[in-house]
Amino acid sequence: MQRGRISVAGMTRGASFEPAMDQFNERVDAAYRANCASAYLSSMTGTRSRTATGKILRRSDAESVVR
Repeated sequence: MQRGRISVAGMTRGASFEPAMDQFNERVDAAYRANCASAYLSSMTGTRSRTATGKILRRSDAESVVR
């Protein structure tokens, strides 16, 4: 798990980043296949896309506030 910061709406908070689980990737791919009839579908559901999909977790307030 890697740590970093996210800035949104004038606030900066600490975050942790981790890879998405295979189950999540499968659900995302299934949704794309069901709703998208694009020539780019294989690119959107391929290995490269799966490796770029991640989970962002907010760190606890005590450790996440950046001043």
